[in-house]
This record gives sequence, structure tokens and C-alpha cells, in this order.
Amino acid sequence: MTRRDFLKILSQSGPLSALLMDRFFFHVASADVKEKLHLRLEKNSQEEGNHKTILFVYLRGGMDGLSMTPPAADPDYFLLRPHISVVEKNNRNLSLADGFVVHPALSRLHQIALRREAGFIFGAGSSAETRSHFDAQDWMEQGVSTNIIKNSGLNPSGFLARYARDTFAKSVEGQIIAVQNGFPKTLSGCSSALVFSDFKFLHGKSPLTKDKINSSLETKAQGDEVQMDPAFFSLFTESNDSLFQHAAKSLLKDLPIFQRAESDWKQYADKIPKGVLAKSLAQIASLIRTNFGLKIAVTEMGGWDTHVNQGNGSKGYLWERFFELDGAMGFFWDILGEKRENVTVVVVTEFGRTVKENGDYGTDHGHGSTFFILDTKIKKTIFHQYQGLTNHLYEGRDLPVHFDYRQIMLEVLQQQKMGSSIAADVLFPGFTSKHIGLFV
Repeated sequence: MTRRDFLKILSQSGPLSALLMDRFFFHVASADVKEKLHLRLEKNSQEEGNHKTILFVYLRGGMDGLSMTPPAADPDYFLLRPHISVVEKNNRNLSLADGFVVHPALSRLHQIALRREAGFIFGAGSSAETRSHFDAQDWMEQGVSTNIIKNSGLNPSGFLARYARDTFAKSVEGQIIAVQNGFPKTLSGCSSALVFSDFKFLHGKSPLTKDKINSSLETKAQGDEVQMDPAFFSLFTESNDSLFQHAAKSLLKDLPIFQRAESDWKQYADKIPKGVLAKSLAQIASLIRTNFGLKIAVTEMGGWDTHVNQGNGSKGYLWERFFELDGAMGFFWDILGEKRENVTVVVVTEFGRTVKENGDYGTDHGHGSTFFILDTKIKKTIFHQYQGLTNHLYEGRDLPVHFDYRQIMLEVLQQQKMGSSIAADVLFPGFTSKHIGLFV
């Protein structure tokens, strides 16, 4: 691997950024950085009121929106899902509005919604005509039709990467992060994004294994054949090349602030609900609480492909998924405290599930689903254009998409821009915006 190849990959790969910091943390003098830490934190605190942190959470697998926010006032819901309906008839204990309720495992999110800090969007999704997880996820994360991608042979950047380039004129290294394994396509092309899965990278215990790094290299090389170099790790610690050293030092500037966030996180680490998402969100919350200056954060939760034995409102696989999601989101929102005023969370999935249950007491890949947003200025608890479950279905079997995810993201990102315009055609080429009105 040549130096040019390595630097090209480094500029595209968040996991490598995390690894660089991991390897250099105890080897590069950081006195200069520490002296500037107080000024950086003070500056971030002053700027906090001028922008919101946007947190993008992806539920991978195709989450069943009809189970998240069932239209319990419609008797057809119970007829079409006799074994997997999640509420009893006439049960309004977790009511939202207009006959909609939330899944019984989502009690914390329900309470947040009643405070008008959470809004569910029923019939949300993309216009992608596919039931393939991979195509639907690519379409959504890149903001470009998979047909355009395949016909052009291009590998487009992620829509959040394009947003960052269009919005932030100055360097935002370290202020755009993903807390997960692997580089998210939403940030593809954002060279300043930092990706890690755990604060352990601060102590030389990065969870990014050689296999994962090799996978990231192959993904981020935009089609080039890149293999793992046996001398890969020694390049970081043994090279005298000034470019390598500069790259390491530029990444080090945020490490003291990461340590401050980790100290904050340790205060409540033993109270974090179970699950990877809860841990990831808690780490993001600590970065926000300690004035890291976070502008965009991305994370994910898998396991939403429920073809078999989906369960109902009191037990089963999907109940456990929702309970874990509810605990993670509720804990995150609680520990933010007053910082909630400067955070917008949007939770999405690639598609929903079939309206009718299948023969295995599950549901198959569908179209429209339910998204939700956490924000202190959300307008309603439920957004919908409900037309029933027997007519007006997509291809006669799925919920239609009434709220295009691109419009949802435009309005979410507008919250961060504080009234400034967004170049919609840059974020989502070919999309015609149609205002929803998600926020007051």
C-alpha cells in the first residue's frame, strides 16, 4: 500500500481516524492541546445556542410501524392481525391521538410524547420501489435512487455528508461522529467524521479489529481493491513521515474533551439500560453534556426483520426490541436534562412490514412504516394521513408512504440551521419539497 493510497483511505474512513487516535494517544505531546481545552469548551458552550445537535438513529431490518403505533380505533387492525395485534380492543392506556396508540413496551416514549417532546410519523418512508434491505438502506442513506446509482456507476456520498459540506464552512473535525461498528453511508464522503463504538478507544482497547478495519478499507476505497497490509499498524507508530504525524496530531486535539465526556459517562454507566443502543446513546449524551460541540451524531440498532413469531403486546421478540429501544431513548432523553433544548433526534427504518400477518405469525417486507422525532418543539404527538387498512394500500398489501423521509430530514435539519435555507437539491437530487410542519 502506497502512502497516497493510505492517505486517500484515511480521508474517507472514520474507523481509521479512531484507530489513529488510539495508537498515538500516549505518544504525541499534547500539552498544547490541553492548554486550549478550556477555551474550546467555553467557545462550544457559547455557540451551543446557535445550533442544535442532530442525532440520526437507524433501525435496521424494516421495523413494523403498525406495531409501533397501531390504529387501535380501526377494527380492521385486529382482523388483519389476529395473533400479533399489540393492544386489546378499546384499550386506550397508551393513547396518542386520533385513535392511535403506542406499543405497550414504549411507555417511556409515550410519556415523552405526552409532554410534546416526541412525535410519531405514521406512514413514513421512502419512495424506493424495493423490498430489499440493502437497496432500501442505500437509497435512504445516500439520498439518491438506487436506479440512478446503478445506471451511473457512481458511488454517491451520504446525504448527511453533503449537508455538512454545504452547512459548515469551517472545519468540524470531531464534531461529526458515529457511535457504531462500521462507517455509516449517511456520512460517506465526510472526511472529518469520527467513528467509534466505545470510549475504550481512549485507552488502547479499540473494538475495531483487523477484520473490521479491513472491511472498512474495502468499503471506503470506492471500488478499489484494497487488502490488509501486514505493516498496517506499524505505519502509525514507526513512520517518520510528516504527513502521517500531522494527521495524528490533528486528530489528537479532541482527545482531552473525549476524556472529559468519558468521565461524565462513568457517573451513570451502571444505570444504563441493557443493549448496545443504550450504551451508544449514553456516550453521545455525555459528549453533548460536556460541551463537545457536537453537530451531527449517527448510531443504529439492528434486529427489526420480524418474519417469524413476532409476538404481541405483552411478550415476544418484537416486544423485547421495543422495550430495549424505549429504555435506550428514554434514558438518553432523561440524562440530557436542559440540553434537550438543543437536540433533535430522528429515528428511521428502511421500510415497514405487510399490513396482514403471515402464516408464521410474523410480517414480511413492506413499504410505509413509522418514524419518530424527539424535540422540545414538536408540533403533534402523531402525524398521519390515515385511510384505513383495506383500501389505498401500496401494491394492495402495504402501508403507503405519505411522508417522504427526505422531507422529514429537511425539516429536522432546518431546526439546526435556525431559519437559514437548505439546498434541498444538494441533499436530495431531484426531490421536490412538500412542507409537513413538524415543529412549532
